[in-house]
Amino acid sequence: MSDCLERTWEAITASYGIDDNFRDEWWIKILQNYSDERRKYHNLTFLENKFKHLDEVKHKIKNINVLSFAIFFQYLEYDPSQGQTCQDRNLEQFWKFVNEARISNQDDTGIYSEVTYLLNIESTDEHKAPDTYGNDDIHYFLDLDMLELGTPPEDYLSYTQKLREEYEFLTDQVYFSLRIKLLQNFLQIPNIYATKEFRDRYESIARTNIEQEIQRLQ
Repeated sequence: MSDCLERTWEAITASYGIDDNFRDEWWIKILQNYSDERRKYHNLTFLENKFKHLDEVKHKIKNINVLSFAIFFQYLEYDPSQGQTCQDRNLEQFWKFVNEARISNQDDTGIYSEVTYLLNIESTDEHKAPDTYGNDDIHYFLDLDMLELGTPPEDYLSYTQKLREEYEFLTDQVYFSLRIKLLQNFLQIPNIYATKEFRDRYESIARTNIEQEIQRLQ
């Protein structure tokens, strides 16, 4: 499993001429973080699944390196009890990586600002307007993060169980309340998925899964 991810990491770092030793140091960090035993869902399997689906739409992506870096760093630091802190730490980690790799000195596209943009945006206008689709990298990036919502019922149930384990620090009462609120917000927006490809394949399934989970939690 991790071999495929490592090849992806090697490919995107090689495109910037990054030193092999430096590349490997960061790969070890990625591997260790995503292998943490506390990660029941946001782990290497989760990461590999994202890249698998990214490969299916890569012909639509404008900057595959930026999008790939964003995927690797989005949950590099992950602790549900820390909330926004993890997002900030992941931005700091990518800034550290870019500077140590000296990418900023050779890159005219502003890779740090582009990855930061992807990591900071939670929704787009295309999520809020019926019959409107997005086709920018940000739309695919966000849709890839919602993949599990549109999986078959048995896979979705497994996902919810793993996610609950990651929030073991919360009581059932608190977790159920917060989860129901989040799920209801998903149902209230016109589109869970921004791109046509993902919306056509997963939107109706995701809404059914969410409705059924709310019923179970209530």
